[in-house]
Amino acid sequence: MFMCQAPVRYLALALVGLAAAGCVDVVESSPHAVWVKKPLIAFGTIEGTAASECEKYGKRAVFQGALEDRYSPAVKSAGSESHSVFVPIYAFDCQ
Repeated sequence: MFMCQAPVRYLALALVGLAAAGCVDVVESSPHAVWVKKPLIAFGTIEGTAASECEKYGKRAVFQGALEDRYSPAVKSAGSESHSVFVPIYAFDCQ
């Protein structure tokens, strides 16, 4: 009986971790605008996340465009080139 509980616990922890990692992130929010970014694998939508943020202020989200945020690798290994990674950040006005 105890042998079956361990895999179930590991599976539950893995699913919780996957769900947390797959959420659309709110970068910044105000009564006037909201900025969100979407990870590679996400369960929500940028539109839905922006709409729920603007609803907090009694407004609706209107898509304005995408910005690109550049991240450089924190650690460079010997002999490797430095590559930048562009992560799109989506801008919405709260109207």
